[in-house]
Amino acid sequence: MHKASRDPMFICGIPLTSFGYYFGLPDLTSEGGVVMGVAPALLITGFAFMLIGLLLRRR
Repeated sequence: MHKASRDPMFICGIPLTSFGYYFGLPDLTSEGGVVMGVAPALLITGFAFMLIGLLLRRR
């Protein structure tokens, strides 16, 4: 994991995932919002980038 944390794909995935959590948390407590579709898009994209970064380092 130490080597994977220096991969650009992994580094790009970290802020996307954190912003997805940040935008998704208020949507869970309210009845809907403007950014309702943004949170899942950021979470899925962030996790995908992090997974690609981990898999590229394992090769």
